[in-house]
Amino acid sequence: MDMTAQTHKLAVHGPMPSPITSDEGPRLAAPEARGRLVISDTAVEKIAGQIVADAPGIGGARTGILGLAARETFDTRPSVSVALSGRTASVTAHIGLAYPTQIRSATDELRTLLRTTLTRLTGVEIRQVDIHVRWLRPDSDGSNERRLL
Repeated sequence: MDMTAQTHKLAVHGPMPSPITSDEGPRLAAPEARGRLVISDTAVEKIAGQIVADAPGIGGARTGILGLAARETFDTRPSVSVALSGRTASVTAHIGLAYPTQIRSATDELRTLLRTTLTRLTGVEIRQVDIHVRWLRPDSDGSNERRLL
């Protein structure tokens, strides 16, 4: 990119605001003076997917060729989709849970975790969180295995 194009781009968007200084040291200008932040549906979706994947006892399904031979595992990221409309979003997650577990309390905890963490990280208000439990499996750590006496 040549210098003319860079100068033109800066002129179109305006100069960077200088930090406000005070007795405590430099501070950033007010958010409205710094510009706009645009977060795509895909970015919010990936963040939501990572939040769900990091939750303990939750897994997803890995599909084979042409979507056949799905393998349900705790090592696979659950399927998460986000519908973003302005500064609000609806989230849908398709998950698997460790067995045995109280499904209602596990999904309520996940819903709260998604709502608070996603809002904190993105600034997007979460209007609705739909959770579809697709499967139940014993946890991979062996704590749910049967013991022979």
